[in-house]
Amino acid sequence: MSSNQIQAPEEVVVESIIIDGNDVMGLFLSVDIFENIFTPIITGNIQLMETDGSAFIEKYKIEGNEEIKITARCNGEQQLEFEGVLNGLRNKVENQQLTVYTFDFTSKEMRKNEEVRITKSFKDQAPEQIVEEMVQKMEGQMDKSVSTGQPMTYMSPRQRPWDVIKYVITHGVSNNTSAEDGEQVTQQEHKAEGTTGFLLWQTADGHRFCSIDDLLDGMGGEDRGEFNLKLANKSESLEVVSKSILTYDFPISGDIQAKMRSGGFRSVNIIFDIDKGLYKEYTYDGEDLMTEKQKKAVTKPTRYTWRVFSNERHNQECNKAQSNTGDQSKLNTSQTYARENTFDDSQGTFSLYPQFDFRAGDTFTAKIGKVQGEFEGGYDQKYSGKYVIKEVAHNFRVDSKGYTKIGVIRSTKQQDDASSQ
Repeated sequence: MSSNQIQAPEEVVVESIIIDGNDVMGLFLSVDIFENIFTPIITGNIQLMETDGSAFIEKYKIEGNEEIKITARCNGEQQLEFEGVLNGLRNKVENQQLTVYTFDFTSKEMRKNEEVRITKSFKDQAPEQIVEEMVQKMEGQMDKSVSTGQPMTYMSPRQRPWDVIKYVITHGVSNNTSAEDGEQVTQQEHKAEGTTGFLLWQTADGHRFCSIDDLLDGMGGEDRGEFNLKLANKSESLEVVSKSILTYDFPISGDIQAKMRSGGFRSVNIIFDIDKGLYKEYTYDGEDLMTEKQKKAVTKPTRYTWRVFSNERHNQECNKAQSNTGDQSKLNTSQTYARENTFDDSQGTFSLYPQFDFRAGDTFTAKIGKVQGEFEGGYDQKYSGKYVIKEVAHNFRVDSKGYTKIGVIRSTKQQDDASSQ
């Protein structure tokens, strides 16, 4: 089947589907495979159809925990390969002599994650080093690790690798952050600046680790080029037609109320320093993340957080611990709230012809045409431009057709084509 020539942009050649060592090409109806920058695994589902005469599920005693391997390709000879495990039977539908089974599946790393426990003290290790070690514990591999962070200290109390990763990506400190103490030691009011926050996710090429700032700068993946929304033109080449946008929608754009409540723009972090017996307030001002209109709309802190601060808690030496090492909450509390709540201000979805080389974390440029009118035409400047791909869904069916649907995001300041660049 691998010799088949693809002649239409929606065409998909499914080369093999193997479950528990058995070929199920004659049974499959459809396959969906999902990647997302918020999840450490690849997920998906497969539909299989049996007739009374086949009885594949019963014959091979398929329980829903077997290995699965999928290989397919689409236009441009883009290859999609997946190896994982079934994760249960989601649905079974019988219609006269036909039975349709829907099985969920995941990558193997999540099953290994359930078997491993981490009891270890991480002292003065960079976030990317800890994350890479945890991926290895899950028997995964890193595809990209493009960001660095300040050394951190953490004691894992018999946690799963993914639990350690979740702590690191939310408490790790990037190099673009600071917390300045006032001139006097007893001064209450202080200033917090910068942003932090990391992400770890899995793609078909492996795991990727990246700070949210670097993700927005396009460093979390590859640039997949420009796609256009336009009427189909059968005279154009397969390569040109395959870069068409089929449909799009933008369900979320600019929920300023939610960002105010989350402290995305302005906040105060109240700290009681038990090492020194001092009460401190760190004011965060995120004007760098705001548009001019937002600066006028949000003029005061909209969220207050508090915690007990102890920088000496991991220090076993007689000497005083260096500032913001044992406890980095001054550097990551307000700064993480700000970046995690302003990097996906605009969210949309695009349906494309199959694009098996797309990965979560890549960037993609959309050109959305407007209807030519008396006064204006050309592209929709508001929604055209560059986007970060948040999630990817590949679908292909028994009729040799498929599509790729991508979820995209923009930060708060990326309001149009020009600012998205």
